[in-house]
Amino acid sequence: MRSVLENLDGRYEESLRDLARYPRDVVDQGPIYLPRSLLAGLTHVAMNDRAPAHPQCEAARGMLEKEIAREPRDARKRAAMGLTLACLGRREEAIREARLAADSVPVTRDAIDGPYYQENLARVYAAVGEADAACDILEKQLAIPSGTVVSILRLDPAWAPLRTFPRVRTLIGQSLPAKTSDAR
Repeated sequence: MRSVLENLDGRYEESLRDLARYPRDVVDQGPIYLPRSLLAGLTHVAMNDRAPAHPQCEAARGMLEKEIAREPRDARKRAAMGLTLACLGRREEAIREARLAADSVPVTRDAIDGPYYQENLARVYAAVGEADAACDILEKQLAIPSGTVVSILRLDPAWAPLRTFPRVRTLIGQSLPAKTSDAR
């Protein structure tokens, strides 16, 4: 999906335009199940524009609540709910949902999809300010075959809240700048 690549490049307005034209309400591929409204909300968060992010994430929450009521054991929907709740600032609930998803598809049982749910949990931890918990997961992810790669950690706006932490700087191979701001 183009909007994801545009977000990596910091082209948020283009990403929002592409999301508005996306023909479906949900990106549904493999372990990924992301409501379009959640992707728009996360893009607004990346833009540091929380006002429009909130209604987008509320729309995603409503949609996901209905989906989870129908399929309570669907890790994909629980993972998306974790991100949604993190976007809404609902820390404990976000962590609970993301952990439910990660625990239901452990890496030891599913080496293909399991790492995706671990990374999702790390994203939730990053979004709610739990840098050490996110780093614990990221260190493990980087040590195994997974979709977690250093280049994405450097570019993806989801990881921006962590980039000033020395532990994350070490993970992504960047030295600390003279100032503590993220020079992205």
